[in-house]
Amino acid sequence: MYSLLFVQGFLRSYKEIGGQKVSEMSDEDLKTIECAILTLLRRHSIDDRLCCNDVNYLTVKRVDDDGFVTVVSCRNCCTDVETTCHDVNWTYEKIPDTSLLRTGDHICWHRCYAIWHHAIVTIVQEGVKKMMMVHYSDHMTVEETRIPDMAERRGCWTSLGEECNALYRVNYQDSYNSDYTVLRARKLLNEKRYNLFERNCEHLSRWCKTGSTSSSQISIAWSSLGKIMLAICLKAIGLLVVLGLLAFTHESQEDKVTDRLKQLQNILLIVNIVVMTLVFLIYLLKTSCSRLAKVILDDSSGSCSTLYNYFIRN
Repeated sequence: MYSLLFVQGFLRSYKEIGGQKVSEMSDEDLKTIECAILTLLRRHSIDDRLCCNDVNYLTVKRVDDDGFVTVVSCRNCCTDVETTCHDVNWTYEKIPDTSLLRTGDHICWHRCYAIWHHAIVTIVQEGVKKMMMVHYSDHMTVEETRIPDMAERRGCWTSLGEECNALYRVNYQDSYNSDYTVLRARKLLNEKRYNLFERNCEHLSRWCKTGSTSSSQISIAWSSLGKIMLAICLKAIGLLVVLGLLAFTHESQEDKVTDRLKQLQNILLIVNIVVMTLVFLIYLLKTSCSRLAKVILDDSSGSCSTLYNYFIRN
């Protein structure tokens, strides 16, 4: 009876607001969405109860472009509740064997060009060893393909050992259940909206798992760029001060030292440019490598030292 009331109030409003996107969904899909949203709302409540403790008050207020619920409203107290998970806390877990994967898992592995590739596991059949995932493929299209094995993930990290080619699961403190995650992932199949900064493979995977569109890689890149720009600005200010003093001294000197001051001014400018370029490259390399080393450190301190020594030597 409890679930029936929820279906009557929730799904009726869902179909009215969702339009064609929702009308195309099967009864099984609607049941999956119903169970996932109800579970999430109760989990986000401090006393594990729905708003006003009555499921019949709940109605869908807003859906996204893909037809999924984003805001639920309580008709009794007029309270709006977002259906996005709180994905602030998450960790990496190394998966030594793909047989340990579960449907709905958010997985990732490191590619040889300094980025992580992310995907959602959709099929796990141990008997026939069928492992499928939904992700942005190399064709910039959302596809459901086979999960690559260790040899296929190795790429140019072969010399650094297996840890650099390992498969990781992203574990969230708060996330959707597996059925709802897979449903969300498959609804995006054949999508061609890839954007490195706003909709890359990590954005897609986090949206399927939590409802939020965020990318730790992009956040780190922007943060690093901001720090580098701040350092350059501070150095530029210091250079201007030095050049100003030189100019002031130049004006106070006699003509015989003019050429020497100009030469000194040019030398200081060249040295500053060279130093700032080296600082930029070293900082960027250190930041990128430390991220990979940190993940590997959580799994194997011994292997991490090998990786760290490799980057130091090279």
